[in-house]
Amino acid sequence: CGSGGSSTSGTSGSSANLIQSNPANKDVKITVGSKNFTEEYILGEIYAQGLQAAGYDVSTKLNLGSETIAKKAIQDGQISGYPEYTSTALGSFFQVPANKIPSDAQQAYTQAKADLAKEGLVAYPPTPFADSNAVGTLTSTAQKLGLKTISDLKGKSQNMVLAGSPECRERIDCLAGLEKNYGLQFKQFVQAGGHRPALHGARQGRRGPVDPVHERRSARELQQVHDPRGRQGAYPLRERDLHRLEEGGRPGRA
Repeated sequence: CGSGGSSTSGTSGSSANLIQSNPANKDVKITVGSKNFTEEYILGEIYAQGLQAAGYDVSTKLNLGSETIAKKAIQDGQISGYPEYTSTALGSFFQVPANKIPSDAQQAYTQAKADLAKEGLVAYPPTPFADSNAVGTLTSTAQKLGLKTISDLKGKSQNMVLAGSPECRERIDCLAGLEKNYGLQFKQFVQAGGHRPALHGARQGRRGPVDPVHERRSARELQQVHDPRGRQGAYPLRERDLHRLEEGGRPGRA
């Protein structure tokens, strides 16, 4: 009897956490979009499948492009919404300097929500998990060149190749910020289709820093470069074998 009672209670609790389908939603059409990188595809699918489970008529338009393209897609009525990061919204849409973006996630969301509301856009509550960019390179390269901070790249970056996402060239928390905030000039910028191609290039010696670094399997090969000025939106990675460095920035939330 005790076992049966426990099982019933557990089932009830689990069911309460599931998304409940509402027949009233079946006539509501929603189009979920996403930006043009792997994490966004996954987030877009999570939102789309969650809404579908709630009974909505859902379609997707993933891989739209950068945040400016995705935002315009909402404003033009092509999509109903897409996953965005609070720090990206503040920095890219409203030109808030990276070191002025609130380090508290709730404060950053509140500010982004208010700014987006002025443009007729709604920012729904953020996810409980965070994400961020980082500047990194192979540990062997960091040791050879004595790299511990982004500032250490000064005088060395001109002989290095930076790999990044398609929009990295224009983002203040990527190449544009490295040039403006640190005065760095790289030998070349290479657009990487994802984190693994960038990492593979670094292993082969074709590229210098890898930005961002999110490759779990090869954490022991990588070293994050600390951002002492807190301007690049960098945040220490939590990989067990990665060299742990002092916190240097702010997380972003989808």
